[in-house]
Amino acid sequence: MDGARSFSRRVFYRFALGAALLFGAHLMTFSPHAMLAVLVFGVAILGIPHGAFDHVIGRRLLRGGVLRGDHSQSVLALSLFLLAYVSLSALFMVGWVLMPALGLFVFLVMSAAHFGTDWRDTLPMSLRLVWGTLVIATPFYAHPRDVEDILHALLVSDATPFINAAPVAFWGALAVALFRLRPLLEKRHVMASLGLLLATGTVFHPLVYFACYFCACHSPIHFQEIRHALKIRTSGQVLRMAGPIVLATWGAASVGYALMAEYSVASPLLKMTFIGLACLTVPHIIVEWLDHRKALAAATLAPE
Repeated sequence: MDGARSFSRRVFYRFALGAALLFGAHLMTFSPHAMLAVLVFGVAILGIPHGAFDHVIGRRLLRGGVLRGDHSQSVLALSLFLLAYVSLSALFMVGWVLMPALGLFVFLVMSAAHFGTDWRDTLPMSLRLVWGTLVIATPFYAHPRDVEDILHALLVSDATPFINAAPVAFWGALAVALFRLRPLLEKRHVMASLGLLLATGTVFHPLVYFACYFCACHSPIHFQEIRHALKIRTSGQVLRMAGPIVLATWGAASVGYALMAEYSVASPLLKMTFIGLACLTVPHIIVEWLDHRKALAAATLAPE
């Protein structure tokens, strides 16, 4: 209980600190380009690294599955994982270009489910889904015009279905939260974090809000989980495991941005950030889910 309470407190304090810093930027009425720069910087420095351990987790999954017990085939396991990971990302990107509305829908649903895992060991499933839904629905509901402009830049020609669905998702999630109010009231810092989520999603521009949540709340939570699962103790281990993937991702994003700018693609930085993030998010969520299922199975089989 004390561990869960300490975890909730740390999440709230990090989230509050990020919100306070970005609220100062909000008061300075930054231009849309400056807000996009905040998002890109936050995702590049704080967001991408928490997914840069997927190759370590994937290699571990393969060595415990199709390559069970064959430690000499570590390179093969890594190669198979990277091939599957990059292929799935590329497939999703092609799907987004061909059917952007469907790609966006899949991305939003998977993201809501994934963001709900921020409270995996703290809240029941219903309230985790409430959290994940509100992470996505709040800016859609509070800033429909801004969100519509962003979606148009992301190739979604008709954002009306998403905008119209936002109030239903927003108020529906709050209704479930009220119905399950007792578990929330027992966790003060979770309640405070929920209030902060609603406040930042309502006050901040959607780009600033996403930077705040993704970088000050979501990424630190999962980074700590990864450090614990992989028994990472030093910053040197972090750099050796994640550094090459982070640099490769930055390089690929830079090449993509340069190509879009060369061919005069509208809003290249916004497209690279969100569509690129979506393409990486889909395999990241799958890897994280498979690893969690494996951990649950191991815990079930462990002797008491």
